[in-house]
This record gives sequence, structure tokens and C-alpha cells, in this order.
Amino acid sequence: MNQALILSGPDIPKYGGGLLQKANSLGSATYGDHIADVSPVFELFVQQNSELSYPDWVDFYQETRDAEKELTGATNLLRKYMTRLRDTADGILEDELCREWAEDMVYRRPFQGFTREREIADHFRRKYGFDCRVTSTHREESKGINLYLGTQPVSVKPTSYITSKADNVDDGIPIVYYENKLDQVREPRFELYLDELVSMGVIGGHTQTELIQNQGEYLAL
Repeated sequence: MNQALILSGPDIPKYGGGLLQKANSLGSATYGDHIADVSPVFELFVQQNSELSYPDWVDFYQETRDAEKELTGATNLLRKYMTRLRDTADGILEDELCREWAEDMVYRRPFQGFTREREIADHFRRKYGFDCRVTSTHREESKGINLYLGTQPVSVKPTSYITSKADNVDDGIPIVYYENKLDQVREPRFELYLDELVSMGVIGGHTQTELIQNQGEYLAL
């Protein structure tokens, strides 16, 4: 992994992200038939790169996929459904911001999530001796499974999912929540919340939070 970086997403106006999420849900703009299943693309990227950097990930995606066609289609769909939501929105977002949001969903967020899952898997492998495997199939991800600790499936979510209760996670699958943090010298790291692993007996002891010094790129949520 490369040195830590702080990469911010597009500057979307207040409430704009929620409107775009709704438009994306209605039009399936950044997934389904319109955008590649990003998980196997990222797996291929990992196999072909010993170090994972965000610029290399963007270049790899553009080289292996028809990214321009996909993102243009996603932008058009977002604009179409944003227009349909116009009556309930204060204003429509510009095409440029729709494009930036689509790129964020295809490039930054998958890179952020997939690299974080690998760091968490490495942490459990080093500290607890688990044979860890990061999931790579759509079927596993559709159940909310992001990695395995031995044979135990585990979901990995940012703490922003706590309020939504991670509806896409099957019952019986413990969730490890993480929160990005910056210490006093601006070194990126993240904190794990292990309550469900402890309560289900997946790991022993009473420690329910662990702080990990980030070894990869730090991407702000």
C-alpha cells in the first residue's frame, strides 16, 4: 500500500447526496446493467498490482472497462431521474455534479471500501490468527458478507450504517463497524467496533473497540 492520503468526494450541496441516492436507486445508474460489477474488477486490480493506489485504480478501471460509456450512461440516468424528482427538490443538480457523483460511486467509494476490508482482514489475521478471506462474489455481497474469519461470515460497514441498521445484511451475520479518525499529528487511522463479534463469541475477551493505524490510503467518507 502507498502512503496515506486524504481524498475527498465531490462537493455536493446539502441534501443533494440524498437526492442523488434516490435517483440512483430509481434508475440503477451506477450498478446493474449500466455499470460493471466493480468487485471482480477490483480483485483483478489487486492481483496485478503489488501496491494499491487510488490513481492506479482509476487508470486500471479505465483501461479494462469502457468507463466513458458507463459514466456517460450513469450521468444521463441520474439526470433523468433527478428531473423526475424536481417537484420535491429545491433545485436540480447540474450535469457536472451528477458526473462527479457517479465517478465517486464507481472509483473512490469501492476503492475505499475494498482496501479497508483488506486492512481489517489483515488485522484479524495478525492479532487473532484467523484464516481470513475477503469476499469477491456478488452473491456473498448481496447477503452483506464482506469477509470471512475462518468459516464465520462477517459484514464490514462504516459507522454511518449504524442508524440504518444495515438492512442488506442477513440475520446471524455479525457486523464490524469502523470509523475513520485522524490523530493529533493528522496520521490516518480507524477504529473498529467489535461488539457483535464479542457477543457472538467469534472473538474472546471483553475488548469491543480496537484502533488500527492505517497502512493504506485514507479516504474520507
